[in-house]
Formats: sequence, C-alpha cells, structure tokens
Amino acid sequence: DVALELASALMALGLINAYVLALI
Repeated sequence: DVALELASALMALGLINAYVLALI
C-alpha cells in the first residue's frame, strides 16, 4: 500500500530529525 510506505518513510525521517536535534 502506497500510504503505508509513505507513512513509514515520514516516520523514519521524523526519527532521524529527532536524533539530529538531540545531537545539537
């Protein structure tokens, strides 16, 4: 399902963003 893959990609980006912000 395209929506599921899109949600998964957005969640992964959110986790990466949170990790980067935590490092700053």
